[in-house]
Amino acid sequence: MVNKSNRIQVSAIIKNALIKYHPNAVVDVLQYIQNGNHPTDLCYTICESKKQLMVQWIKEQVSFSNGVVAFITRIMPPNSREAKDCGSLPWYKITTQMAGTSNAWIYTYLYQLSFNWTDSTAIKILKTSFWQIYQMFENNSMCKSNMISLSSYLEELPPWQWWDNCKKLRKGLVKTMKKKGYNRQDLKNFTPSEDLNKTLLKLWDK
Repeated sequence: MVNKSNRIQVSAIIKNALIKYHPNAVVDVLQYIQNGNHPTDLCYTICESKKQLMVQWIKEQVSFSNGVVAFITRIMPPNSREAKDCGSLPWYKITTQMAGTSNAWIYTYLYQLSFNWTDSTAIKILKTSFWQIYQMFENNSMCKSNMISLSSYLEELPPWQWWDNCKKLRKGLVKTMKKKGYNRQDLKNFTPSEDLNKTLLKLWDK
């Protein structure tokens, strides 16, 4: 029987050989997943060490399968240099393709990622992901792991308001947007809810 340490060693040997003798290994892995195949441990091993090659592939794509989106977002942290190097446009393509999905992790990821830029495309990602997350908070449908991922974007509240995640998100949004250099006018028509938009503008003016 092959133990775990031996499997890891064999996997590393295969990965190094593929990268050395097959320079398109990362592209082939991504295309393999894009075509609907389930990623193996080796797929993760190959791509985790060559994220800049992933960046180039991402920038060249017109569309993304749900499977490849899940794979990319598990390997490439939203605040990483590689995620930022992709530019906002490919991520906006992903945002529009994922419209209507109930996948909370994707919106959690996109929300964090959107603050890498302040261009007109980035704010579209920010608006979409904020609104989806806000509704999940209203419905108490956000899992603990996603809450932890978002914690640095949620404003702290007094102990008697600890339960109000929507308020934490509202205040955190305004605080982060100011920090990133957005203007008050960027909050106009920010969500489909007129009342929420008014609340966000009031927070900005405080």
